[in-house]
Amino acid sequence: MNKARHDLETKITDEIEKNRALVETNKRKEESILSKQNEIEEMDKKIIDLERNIETIEVKSQGIQRQFDLAKKQLQDKIQSLNEAVASEKQTRDMWIERFEKEQKEHSKTQNELIGVRSDLKDAELNFKTAEIKIASSQKQI
Repeated sequence: MNKARHDLETKITDEIEKNRALVETNKRKEESILSKQNEIEEMDKKIIDLERNIETIEVKSQGIQRQFDLAKKQLQDKIQSLNEAVASEKQTRDMWIERFEKEQKEHSKTQNELIGVRSDLKDAELNFKTAEIKIASSQKQI
C-alpha cells in the first residue's frame, strides 16, 4: 500500500505541478488578453479621435471650397463687369473718333470754301478796281 500510496502521492504532486503550471500559463494569457484589450481600447479611442479630426478637416475643407467658389464667382462677375465697361468705353471712343473725323472733314470743307470765297472776293476787288480805273480813265478822256 505504501507503494500505491507513494505512486498516488507522486501522481497528485505531478497533477498539482501541472495544475500550477496551467494556472500560471492561464494567468499569463489572461494578463496578455487584458493587455491586448487595453491596447484595443486605446486604439479604438485613437480611431474615434482620428475620425473626428477627419470630419473636422472635411468640414473645414468644404467651408474653404465654398469660400473659394464664392470668391471665384465674385472675381468672374468683376471681370465681366470690367469687360463690359471696357467695351462701353471702346464704343464711346469709336463714336468720338467718328465725330472728330466728321468735324475734321467739315472743317476742311469749310476752310476750302473760305479760301474760295476769299479768292472770289479778291477777284471781285480786282475787277472793281479795274472797273474804277477804267471809269476814271474814261472820265479823264471825256
